[in-house]
Amino acid sequence: MNVSSSAAGDIRPGGEILIPVLAILLAFGKAPLLLNSKILSFALVILEILISQTLSIVLAAAVGIAFGLILNWRHTSLTLRALSLIAVLTTALLAGGAIGSESRFNLLARADEASANYRVTEMATVGRIVSEDPITMLIGSGPGSMVIFSGEDISEKKRDTHNVYVNILLKSGSIGILLFSIPYFTLCVRLYRTNHPLARSMIAVLAAIAFVSISVPFLWSSGGLLALLAIVTAARWPHPPKSWLTEKGADATRRKTL
Repeated sequence: MNVSSSAAGDIRPGGEILIPVLAILLAFGKAPLLLNSKILSFALVILEILISQTLSIVLAAAVGIAFGLILNWRHTSLTLRALSLIAVLTTALLAGGAIGSESRFNLLARADEASANYRVTEMATVGRIVSEDPITMLIGSGPGSMVIFSGEDISEKKRDTHNVYVNILLKSGSIGILLFSIPYFTLCVRLYRTNHPLARSMIAVLAAIAFVSISVPFLWSSGGLLALLAIVTAARWPHPPKSWLTEKGADATRRKTL
C-alpha cells in the first residue's frame, strides 16, 4: 500500500463555496442584502458565478435551491417557485451541453479536462488502496497518512484529495464514514422537524455543501467545519430565546416608566 505517515501537504478550498450558501439563503432564508436590495444581492451572486466559472459551485447551488424549493414549497410565492425552477433547469441544460455547449459549465466537455482526470485519478488510487487492505477499509490509514500518486495525471505524494468522502474513507475507514454520516443526517432530520422555513433552508445549505464536497475539500478544512458550525447554530436557533425577549421587553417597559 503506497501510504506513508506525514503531516505535510494540504488542500485549501476556495471561498466560492459561499456562493451557493448565499444564493440559497437569499431565496429561502435570511441573508445580508447589498444596499438592502435582494435584486442587487442576486445580481452579485450571478456575477460571482460568471467570474469564477466554477462548475461544481454552480451545480451545488442548483442542488441546494432544488432542496430549498421542495422543503419550503408551501412557504414560497409563485414567482419564487418559477424563478427557482428556471434556475435549476438552466443549470441542468448547461451541464448537459444542451445550451452553451462551449461554456465552462458544460459537464460533458469538462469531463476530459486535466482537472477532472486529476480528481478521477485521486479517487481511483485511494479506492485501490482501501480495497486491497481490509484493515484500512475498516479503520483507515490514520490522519497523517500520505498517498503516493504515480500516473499520467498525478505524480506526487499528497496527504489529502479533493473529495471529502474519499479523504474520510482513507483516514478513518468505513467506521469514519458512518460516524460522519449519522450526525449529518440526524441534524437534517431535526432541522426538518422544527417546521421553520429558515431551518429547512439550512437543510438545503447542508445539501449543497455535501454535494460540493465531492470535488472541493470544504468540509475537510478547519474553516469549512467552523462555517458548518455557524450554519448549524443559526438553523437551530432561528429566533432569540423567549426568556431573552421577555427580559428585553421588561427593560423597555421600565425605561418608559422612568
